[in-house]
Amino acid sequence: MTARPTSLLIAALAAGQLLAGPIAAQTPVEGPQNWVADSTKSTLVFTATQEGAEFSGRFKEFSAGIRLQPSGPGFTIMDIGSTIRLASVDTLNSERDDYLKQEDWFDITQWPEATFSSDAIQQLGNGRFKATGELLLRGVSRPVQLELDMAIDDNAETGRLQGKASINRLDFGVGQGDWASTEWIGATVNIEFNLYILRAFE
Repeated sequence: MTARPTSLLIAALAAGQLLAGPIAAQTPVEGPQNWVADSTKSTLVFTATQEGAEFSGRFKEFSAGIRLQPSGPGFTIMDIGSTIRLASVDTLNSERDDYLKQEDWFDITQWPEATFSSDAIQQLGNGRFKATGELLLRGVSRPVQLELDMAIDDNAETGRLQGKASINRLDFGVGQGDWASTEWIGATVNIEFNLYILRAFE
């Protein structure tokens, strides 16, 4: 009896499977993970100049969320966002802090929070990233770039995210009237943060 072409094809496929060995199981690709900053350990600081002398400050109340994608042995940052309570500003000078909260500066009555939300993340290698996003401050939204450095612990549940950025306060209207001059307060503000991050299990 002559074998039909279909039977020959099935036999050939079966023989090929036997020669190749068992088919490896497909490993499911893990989806994005939500991470948050531990507010008890994380810091958000800034430096500026007053009458030519540098001073530093911090925001004591802020939150940050990061979305990470497992990628091989490491992680890729997909999104990062933060909300800052401007009334929590602390420059170790109560008089200056009071000024910063007023209408000519942060105007916390009308704009109690500043927010950052990323639009694009560029992976640079060795745990380094560049994030481009929008900073909303005093009702003004401007593009800002963050330089990021991330390390995830071996347990894949905790890690550290450091970053820095530089902004021009005048772009956001911080410093109205006479304070719009840079004679007393410089225009450039450098921002740095050190976040201890935790995976948020749902």
